[in-house]
Amino acid sequence: MKFTNKDLDYLKDIFNWNFIAYNNLYMINEDFDLLDSVLEMYDDNMKHILNIVGGAK
Repeated sequence: MKFTNKDLDYLKDIFNWNFIAYNNLYMINEDFDLLDSVLEMYDDNMKHILNIVGGAK
C-alpha cells in the first residue's frame, strides 16, 4: 500500500489535532478524569495510525 502526499498530510493533521487537544487540556489541568480519557484516546489514535503506516509496504 502506498500513501499519497494527501494521505500523509491527513495523518499529520490527525497527530497534530490530538496533540493540541491533549496539550490544551493538560495545561488547564482541572479535570484529571477527562485528561486521562483524552490521553488514552490520543494513545489509541497514534498506535492505530502507526500500525497503518507501519503496514504500508
